[in-house]
Amino acid sequence: MRRLEDLVGAAEYPGRGLALGRDRDGAGFAAYWLTGRSPASKRRKLVVSADEIVVQDVSGGSTDDLRHYTAAVRGDGWIVVGNGTQVSELAEARAAGRDLQLALRDQAYEPDPPIRTPRIFATA
Repeated sequence: MRRLEDLVGAAEYPGRGLALGRDRDGAGFAAYWLTGRSPASKRRKLVVSADEIVVQDVSGGSTDDLRHYTAAVRGDGWIVVGNGTQVSELAEARAAGRDLQLALRDQAYEPDPPIRTPRIFATA
């Protein structure tokens, strides 16, 4: 069996991605990765706390929703992981007991035409 970090690391440009699964012992896990090509995208870090992972600016400059956001939120028995501001919005909806299928209808592409970065997320 190949390790996730080997699969992602073998890609020329892995971009952003996520995986949810269970390890060999059956424990659940979430993995999130991001890479950066532009100088601004390279000036950020993942800050991990007990209940969330936040992508933060390290340059001291202004932040923006395309590069700086909460990438994962963990609640009591659930997790939301993804690549943008939708993670916080969907986590708030989940915490409030809202149906995530309905909450998804409020989501749109990232505001970066013409690229239209896809919104990716997973929840369990």
